Amino acid sequence: MKYQNIIKEELKNKVAQDYFWLYDCSKRIGNVDFCVCMYQSQKELFEQESLLWAEAKKGSSDIYKSIVQLILTIGKARTFYKFLPPAMLGAFDGEKIAFIPYSDFFDIFCDLAITHYRRVKADAEKRIKSIEQFKDGGFQNFRFIR
Repeated sequence: MKYQNIIKEELKNKVAQDYFWLYDCSKRIGNVDFCVCMYQSQKELFEQESLLWAEAKKGSSDIYKSIVQLILTIGKARTFYKFLPPAMLGAFDGEKIAFIPYSDFFDIFCDLAITHYRRVKADAEKRIKSIEQFKDGGFQNFRFIR
């Protein structure tokens, strides 16, 4: 990529225009920096389909740290409870872009949910058991189809 010495908002706009012009990049998903969605011509019954949630950094940065920051942002805000997950997570800066399938982080988000329910304690065991069953094989039948 070729974007040096520009602010983060301008970087996001340029990446949207240059690489994702066929998609809607205007949607905000919690505290996630950048989101790529399918266009919706009108209000539909289901929420707009996200294809990518990404962390954006101006200049040059460690792309791995950016991915970790994105995972922490999603986990801390419990974004995976509020919105349907995208097919991919990603990170980009002024030089590079990286994509990783969301499903690679599914277990991490399940573990975060289990930790959360252990803290809440009310009806926790029932919820923890259902999440563990889902994580330990139940979700294999519930793949997100894109």
